[in-house]
Amino acid sequence: MTRSSKYSSHSIHGLGAIAGALLLAGCGHEASTTANETKSAIATFSASNPSQFARHDARVTWPLSELGLTPEKAKNLVARSGDALLSGQLIDSNGDATADSFSAVINLDILETRKIELLDDASLASEIEEHAPRTRAEISIKEGGQWNGKRYEGGEFVNVETVTLPAQYTDHSEWIRYEGPGIESDRVAYRIYLDWRNGFDIFGKKQPGLKLRDIGLDGYDSYHEMSDWGADILKVGDSLGMGGFGFWDGEQVIRVEQTDGRGATVNSSGQILSSLAIDYSGWALPDLKTDLDANLSMSAGSPLVHVTLYTSETLPNMAIGLGKHDAAELITGDLGDDSGWAFLATFGQQTLFDDELGKFILYRKSDARQLVEDPHNHAIVMKDTDGGLEYFFGAVWSGEAQGISDRGTFEKFLAQEIEKLAQPVVLVRNTEN
Repeated sequence: MTRSSKYSSHSIHGLGAIAGALLLAGCGHEASTTANETKSAIATFSASNPSQFARHDARVTWPLSELGLTPEKAKNLVARSGDALLSGQLIDSNGDATADSFSAVINLDILETRKIELLDDASLASEIEEHAPRTRAEISIKEGGQWNGKRYEGGEFVNVETVTLPAQYTDHSEWIRYEGPGIESDRVAYRIYLDWRNGFDIFGKKQPGLKLRDIGLDGYDSYHEMSDWGADILKVGDSLGMGGFGFWDGEQVIRVEQTDGRGATVNSSGQILSSLAIDYSGWALPDLKTDLDANLSMSAGSPLVHVTLYTSETLPNMAIGLGKHDAAELITGDLGDDSGWAFLATFGQQTLFDDELGKFILYRKSDARQLVEDPHNHAIVMKDTDGGLEYFFGAVWSGEAQGISDRGTFEKFLAQEIEKLAQPVVLVRNTEN
C-alpha cells in the first residue's frame, strides 16, 4: 500500500493501534485531585482556544519524542489542568504497533488559555484506568454454529480483533452482528456494511453513552425499531450512505462492490480514541484493479469520523459522498479562501422516523476536483494525492440529547467544525520544564 506522508502527518486524529488506555475522569470529564499528592510535572504546556466559541473535549497531542519519553517510560503518563485530571491515552499514530504519542481532552471556554501538566504517576494512572471509556470500535461474529449456503445458522456472537470474510459471506448472512464493524463516541455510532454494498449507516442515540456492545443481541435486526437507547436511523439503500467512498465513472458513483476479498481490524478501542481499518483487496474498476485501505477513528465527545484512504494504484476519481433523500436540502460552504476546509452536507427529514438529521463531510478544498451527483448520491470527486486521501464525516440528529433541529443551528455547527480543523487549539510548552 502507498502511504502518503501528507496524511501520516495528520494521524494524531486516530490512526493505528492504541498501546494503552491510561486515564479517564468520570465519563471523560475532569476529576479533581490534590496537587501535593502527585509528583512534580515532567513538562507543562499552555493550551489556548483561538475561537469565539467554547471547545468541549478538545483533543491535544504530544509526540513522546518531544517529551523525551519511550513508550515504556510513558506508560504512567497523566495529564492534569489545575486540580483536574484530564482523560487521555497513549496512541500509535503511524500504525507500527508502538505507542508514539499521548493525547488528552480538555474543555476550553471562549479564548481561554489553561495550563496542562504532564506527570509520571503510577498511582494516579492505576486509580482511574478502570473508569468507563467514551469511545469504542468493534467487530462481532458468530461462533459455534455453521454455514448453510450463504446464511450462518446457530452460534453466538463473539467480539474479535480482526476478521477476513469467507467466500460465501454476503449481505444478510447473519454472521456479523449488525453486518459489519462499528465505531462510536459517546455522541453517535456508525456501522459499515462489510459486503458488496459497502454502505455507511448511523445509530442515533437518545442519550450520551456507548451502545455498540448491546446492539443486535436481542434479535438480529432489532435495531431498526426505536428503543430506549435509540435506533438505526438512516436508509442507505443504493447510496454511499453516511460519508462512504467509491469511484466516479463520469456518470455515477461505483461503490466498493467487486473485490477479491475484504476484512476488518479493530486497531484500538480506548478511553478517548478508537480506530478500525477495513482492507479491500483487488477492487475491480473499469480498466483498473487496486487495493484499498480505509482507516476510521473517533474521539470522545465528537460526532466526527476521521477517514484516511490509501490505494495501491493511482486513483484520480475517488469519490466521497452522502446518500440523497427527497426531504433533505443540500448545503455547501466554507469559511473563505484562507480556511482550507469546506463542507458538503444535507439537512432535513431524512431518517427512517421522519425527524431532522444533518449529515456532512468535511474536506480540504485543495483535494477536491468537483461536486457531482447521481440518482442516489451527492458526492465530491477528489484529486489523486499520492495514493492517500483524508476527510471527516458525521451526523447530528434531532432525537439526541440537545439535538439540532433547524438548518440555521446546523450551519453554525458546520462552520465551527471546520474552524476547529483550520485553527486547532494552540499548544505551547512552558520553558520552566
